[in-house]
Amino acid sequence: MKKFKFKLEGLLKLRKIKEDVCKQDLGRMQKDLFELDKKIEANIEAIEKAREAHVESAKSGSSARELSFFPFFVDGKRSENVRFYQRRNQLKREVDDKTVELAQLKNEHKLIANMKEDKKEVYRKEYNKKEFEKIEELNSIWRILK
Repeated sequence: MKKFKFKLEGLLKLRKIKEDVCKQDLGRMQKDLFELDKKIEANIEAIEKAREAHVESAKSGSSARELSFFPFFVDGKRSENVRFYQRRNQLKREVDDKTVELAQLKNEHKLIANMKEDKKEVYRKEYNKKEFEKIEELNSIWRILK
């Protein structure tokens, strides 16, 4: 009897590749989210350091020109954080969408894989049945010849 061959094996491989690509995209997005969070934290820390430096400069009697730098620096960091938060929210929505897509791809892959296993089980049972019939036939011939 011929070896088991699943007719949808190519489709199964294609679904697996799509699932893997989706996982890679999702991982890349999550890495970008993590990097944005780190940038936001760095900006918040820079703002705090700038405030402390501003207070120290004011106490030490720095010029008005030097003191005027700090508010501009803080405003720049805040506006940068606003852009980072907007990008972060956009990425979170994309991650949620990609997670839903990944779940659908996994379901499709699992469906075809289950179909393959079912057909393989049917094939195995049929194969075992035919083998058993051959063995029975050989046993009966052996009994007749004996």
